[in-house]
Amino acid sequence: MSVTYRYTARTVDGVFVVGSLSTADRDTAAAHLRARALLVTSLVPAQSAYGVLASISGIVPVDARARMIAIRSFATLLRAGVPMDRALAVTIEHCRDRRLREAWSSVASDVEGGVKLSEAMRSRPHEFSRLAVAMVCAGELTGDVDAVLDRLATLLERDVALRRQLIAALTYPAIVCAMALGLVVFLVTQTVPSFVGLFANMHVALPATTVFLIAVGHVLATPSVWLAFALLVASIVLLNRAVGSRRTRSLLITAQLRIPVIGTIARTALAARLTRTLGTLLCAGIPLVTAAEVTIDVVGDGPFADLLRSSVAAIRRGEGLARSFACANVLDPLVKQLVRVGAETGDLDSLLLRAAAHLEADLDMALSSLGTLIEPVMMIGLGTIVGVILASVLIPLYSIIGSIK
Repeated sequence: MSVTYRYTARTVDGVFVVGSLSTADRDTAAAHLRARALLVTSLVPAQSAYGVLASISGIVPVDARARMIAIRSFATLLRAGVPMDRALAVTIEHCRDRRLREAWSSVASDVEGGVKLSEAMRSRPHEFSRLAVAMVCAGELTGDVDAVLDRLATLLERDVALRRQLIAALTYPAIVCAMALGLVVFLVTQTVPSFVGLFANMHVALPATTVFLIAVGHVLATPSVWLAFALLVASIVLLNRAVGSRRTRSLLITAQLRIPVIGTIARTALAARLTRTLGTLLCAGIPLVTAAEVTIDVVGDGPFADLLRSSVAAIRRGEGLARSFACANVLDPLVKQLVRVGAETGDLDSLLLRAAAHLEADLDMALSSLGTLIEPVMMIGLGTIVGVILASVLIPLYSIIGSIK
């Protein structure tokens, strides 16, 4: 029975590498590392405290842009005819993300020891996704690793560009909402309470909105409430990422997709990611079932992941992919038609990529109009909230002025 060990070692050049390997016992693992000219500084079972800490660190994802740049650099070097060991060394040298650099160093060390590139990448699942491992494995089978890595780099570049578009489109609304929230909190915690004493001394009958705002102001003015809220949010986020159930995450994603405007944009983005990833995997020569299973990891949980799981089950029963996609209410009708035609003509990979291009064009238009649509909505909402707060203060003041007269 083999045991997986995680190791930290140093090469003859003084470069630290981190990785894992499976052997019968610790002595065999140490001998294997020494045979690769590595000076071992730490060698512990993956189930130990070191392995637990490594798993916790994996909760924080590696920067997507750094990962894309590293893959693009490695693919470019291989396509230029640079030997794999030299290409790995240059990629490590120019990688700025510490965790990713350690992962590439581990891969280089394993490859020098005779391990396949895909197997070396599979041992670092937090840094190398299942998508990357599957595509590299397909490239190794066809002897075309450089071309497959080039497709992977293009896919990651499109994904990074899509993320940037979404962030750019939502940054302005997020800033305005944050400022509006800050203004509302200031009015409720500072402005409204300053009139409480006056209202009490004049024995004015307060409207229900004023009573509610005073109560909210007392709650928000308590530091322990903010601390408890911050701890609750942090706990929920970390717990969901670490041990959250698939059903819980699926329900959250489904709820997000039902939000007006934002949900439509998110649905289009996920559909584009699904079709682009599935088409790229099929172009790389990966079987349809394996490609669909890998794409599940890319789209995460939610209705799109459920669609792919049902599609995998249908394909294994002998049914086609088009039939499962035709019943999905989360996909655009044009996408369903393209998938159906691709399945009938045997050109599914290129038509999936064409569907992805169509969805990405729709997403560009939606993001362009998002700012125009959301700005007046935010202004109306902010004006309404501020108006209610001011009315809650002014109505009792008018009552006081009337009683004085």
